[in-house]
Amino acid sequence: MIQRRVLTGKHRRNLRALGHSLTSIVQVGKNGLDDTLVGALDRALTDHELVKVKLGENAGVDRHEASELLATRTKSEVAQVLGGTVLLYRAHPEKPMIDVATGTRKEPVKAVAPAPRPAKKKPARRMVGRRSRH
Repeated sequence: MIQRRVLTGKHRRNLRALGHSLTSIVQVGKNGLDDTLVGALDRALTDHELVKVKLGENAGVDRHEASELLATRTKSEVAQVLGGTVLLYRAHPEKPMIDVATGTRKEPVKAVAPAPRPAKKKPARRMVGRRSRH
């Protein structure tokens, strides 16, 4: 069984700093907080530990109520509610990747690097029509 831990203010601050660069993985739409959404969020928390959830305008729920409900149903902690975005945290049951005390990741996130773009050649500058200064 996964035990919920209480996050201190310092832990929440560290998680907010880590979550700043994240993009929303889960989005709440017009269907609201159904079982499918909770299942997807549960899988995302297991894979990433720290997940941003975007609450759409058509969700029909209050953002603070939705964040608490999602945290309760996924056994996670609310790190931040900012506008229509909720940041949730749940440590991995076997090998946690995020150290909340220091705000660092123990393992680097495996991200796919974008393909390098070919360098553009600049056109040669023409000196036509320029007046020389004497």
